[in-house]
Amino acid sequence: MTMFVTFEGQDWSGKSTQAALLVEHLRARGRDVVETREPGGTPIGEAIRSLGVGQGAMVAAIVVVVSLINLFVSSASAKWAFLAPILVPMLGTAGMPADLVQCAYRVGDSCTNPIAPLNSYLAVILIAMQRWKPDAGVGTLLSLLVPYSVLAVVAWGGFLVLWNAIGIP
Repeated sequence: MTMFVTFEGQDWSGKSTQAALLVEHLRARGRDVVETREPGGTPIGEAIRSLGVGQGAMVAAIVVVVSLINLFVSSASAKWAFLAPILVPMLGTAGMPADLVQCAYRVGDSCTNPIAPLNSYLAVILIAMQRWKPDAGVGTLLSLLVPYSVLAVVAWGGFLVLWNAIGIP
């Protein structure tokens, strides 16, 4: 008789532990067992899982990395075009859903847009600023915008980590 058994549940809820106990139990009784884990059965996925960091730390890392990349690549679609084929499968094999990866990307991308040097609106903002402060330059503008961008990354990144930790889809 052939059986197919799956364990479903939230991340870090003990599915792997229960599966290992069942495999041990079945093998002790002479059953042939094929054990798999999806997602995460790849060497990269297992390496990420072995780091022992939860999804919250991975989400925070994505937000920070994308925020820094945003300073050098201005186009959101270009950044997603080269990051998505890397981040989504790699973190998917570690058990992180693709929608959460994209949401973390969007938070990191949007928060640093005002201070990105390649932002086409930076000149427009500077011209509007010079209406009230004629001697203002790019340095003045960035010195005013950087604290708000950092605050936005911390606040929205923290909100996303909290949202995910609570389990809201």
